[in-house]
Amino acid sequence: MSSCPLCGSSHTVELPSPSRSQSITTAGVVLREPLAKRDCLGCGVVFRRPLDTIDKVQLYLEGYESYFARPGAQTWDRPRYAAMAEWILSVLGTWRPTSVLDVGCGAGWMLAALGSHLPPAKLVGVEPSPANAAVARDRGFEVTQGFLPDVRPTKGPFDLILSTNVMQHVEDPKAFLRAQAEQMSEDGRLVVICPDGSIAGNELLWVDHGFSFRAGHLQWLAAAAGLTVVAQDVRLDGGPLQDKQILVLKRSPEPVVAKSPAADRRLHGDRVRYLNDWSRLARYLADHAVRAPGTVLNFGASMWSMLLAGHAPRYWECVESCMVDGADGAFLGKPVQPTGALEPRGNWTIVLGVAPYSQRKLKRRLSSWPCRVVTWADVVSR
Repeated sequence: MSSCPLCGSSHTVELPSPSRSQSITTAGVVLREPLAKRDCLGCGVVFRRPLDTIDKVQLYLEGYESYFARPGAQTWDRPRYAAMAEWILSVLGTWRPTSVLDVGCGAGWMLAALGSHLPPAKLVGVEPSPANAAVARDRGFEVTQGFLPDVRPTKGPFDLILSTNVMQHVEDPKAFLRAQAEQMSEDGRLVVICPDGSIAGNELLWVDHGFSFRAGHLQWLAAAAGLTVVAQDVRLDGGPLQDKQILVLKRSPEPVVAKSPAADRRLHGDRVRYLNDWSRLARYLADHAVRAPGTVLNFGASMWSMLLAGHAPRYWECVESCMVDGADGAFLGKPVQPTGALEPRGNWTIVLGVAPYSQRKLKRRLSSWPCRVVTWADVVSR
C-alpha cells in the first residue's frame, strides 16, 4: 500500500527505518520486520501498511497485557495518567460529565484517575485485551471486552467518550470517530488524546502506530464524522504528557466543512533526520556496549528502553540486565534488578534507557558510582 489512506494521494515516500531487520510495538513486542512507514506528500500524514508478522487479534487481544505488567509500570506510569486526567478536565472547562466511556481503557488506570475527580460519575470501559479488561473489572469498573464498534457497552449513551492513545492505532480513523459519536449523549463530548505529529518525535518509532496525525488531520476527520471542535491543546514539553495533543469534539447541528491539510516539506525533512538519528544512536550504543570492558546494564524498563531494544538490537544483545528503582522481574528477555539492591562495580557500563530530558539529572544521581554512565540525549533529544 503506497497510496495515502487518508487523502488518496499517490505521492508518498518511504521514511527511513532505524533497523532493517526489526521494529517494536507499544506493548514491547519485537517484530521481525522494519518500521516501513510512509510520508504523504499530499496531506502530510505518516502511515504504515498492515503488519506482516502479527495480526490485530494477536497484537491487541493477546499481546498487549504486558504493557501494564512492566517492572515499575505502576510507579512510573500512574503519574502520567493522573496528568492526562487533569489535562482532560482543564480543556473541558466548567463542563462536567455524569457518565464516562473510556474506549481502549487498558487496565483501568485512566478511569481510576478520572474517577478521583468525578466521584459521582458512572465509569465504563471498552478494552480489546481480555487480560487487561479483567484487571480493570477487578478495580471495580464495568468493562466490555472487544473492539468498538464490534461490541457496544450496555449503559449508554455517555456524556463523555474518551480515547487515550488509541486513534493512531485504528485502521479507519473516520469510522472510529463515528462509532464513538454513536455512544455519546445529545450534548456529550468526545475527547481524543494522541501523539502530536507536528514534530518529529518518538511516536514515529512504534510499528503499531498506523498513523501520525497533526491537529489539522484530526479536525478534518472529525468534520467528516459530523463533529465540530470545542477545544484543543498540545503539550510539547517532553514531560509526563510526552508530546501529546488533545481535541474536544461535539456533534454539529449542521454539516462541518474542513479542508484537507497540506504537507509540510520542512516537517518531512525533520522526520527523515529524526529516524536517521536513531540509526546513528543504534551504532553509538552498540559501539559503547561491544567495547565495554565488563558488564553492560540498561537503566530503565520504560517505553524508552523498549525503543532501544527494538531499534538498537546490537546494543540490546549486549545488555546483561536492567535496573529499575524499586522493582524486579523481567523485561524484554532481560532480568530486572532493583537499583537499591545493587553494589556498583568499576567495570560496569550503565546505559540510561530513559527519556532524554531526564538523563542529565539521572547521571548526576549516579555520579558517585565507580562505573561508566552512558547518555545519548545529544544524539536524540526527544
